[in-house]
Amino acid sequence: MLSKPQLVAVSIFTLNRGNKLTILRDQIKHAFDKQKGRLQLGVGNEMNSALNQGNWLGYDESGIVVAKEWVSFVDDVTTNTCISLNGEVTLIGEAFSTGDFAPPANNPPHPCRSSTRAVFINEAQDLGLL
Repeated sequence: MLSKPQLVAVSIFTLNRGNKLTILRDQIKHAFDKQKGRLQLGVGNEMNSALNQGNWLGYDESGIVVAKEWVSFVDDVTTNTCISLNGEVTLIGEAFSTGDFAPPANNPPHPCRSSTRAVFINEAQDLGLL
């Protein structure tokens, strides 16, 4: 949300430049839309983070899951970071190549839809991780 001082500043700036009230209206709407988008990004990533942290803790406590695989939802809006991480496998307790322990990948900031998949002992041995 715009604070009262921010709203006043936008109003004064716009009107001092001789702009009409319709331009002021559009600028305020744009500011709110931008903040709404940031809020949606933050909430979505926090939910994804909580889900993946829960998965990670479950993997760690299971005694049979020894690694995790990054699984990206790949389409035309998937970031290069998530594409590069897709299929990467690391041992439980180790970070992926980006330094993240679980999705969401935060660089660049984006609505990350990635998740992890449990990797069991026999698969980790086949991959040469153990």
